[in-house]
Amino acid sequence: YYPAGPVRILDTRAGGASTKLSASVPRAIQVTGLGGVLAGAIGVTGTVTVVGPTLAGNLYLGPEPTATSGTSTVNFPAGQVVANGFTLGLDPNGRLYADLIAASGGQTDILIDITGYFMPGSTGNTYHPISPTRAVDTRSSLGISRLSAGAPQRVCLAASTGVNSTTAAVTGNLVAVTPSAAGYIVLTPNSTTSPTTSSVNFLAASTRSVGVT
Repeated sequence: YYPAGPVRILDTRAGGASTKLSASVPRAIQVTGLGGVLAGAIGVTGTVTVVGPTLAGNLYLGPEPTATSGTSTVNFPAGQVVANGFTLGLDPNGRLYADLIAASGGQTDILIDITGYFMPGSTGNTYHPISPTRAVDTRSSLGISRLSAGAPQRVCLAASTGVNSTTAAVTGNLVAVTPSAAGYIVLTPNSTTSPTTSSVNFLAASTRSVGVT
């Protein structure tokens, strides 16, 4: 495993060749060669975000052209912005496929942010599971204080969670709890007040969670 980014490789809101997804019209998405993902990668981690779907439904993301297994990567109601983390294999050409599933058709924009990739062989980073441990809880000032827009805070993971000082990346869950306004949070190894990717999107006063790598 090799951490990368986070880097946005797809934003269908940009127009041009990146048009909205339509229900039951699968789309191939090239991944290798973008966002620092090397040719020959066999899998990726990242976040997919559904933006303003016209109908409730779910989005399949995976190495096969269609959701024949009946699986979904993110489920959503109409009109909202919903994200989820993923760890997925790539097809032999380094691609993922996106397939929008909605009973009566519909369309949506999607965003894909890449956070790392897997290569065959044994020279990369290996995965070490640990017991789930809460590293941050802003409600009790564990780790950091309550977040304010445009004011990044640094989270130290090594001391309290069992993550050692040579760790290259982590997996876990991020939960946004009763935000005062709609928006999004980005987790990144680099401090920035102008992020170009997102980790979890939320509405005012809601609680939203997402898996992250």
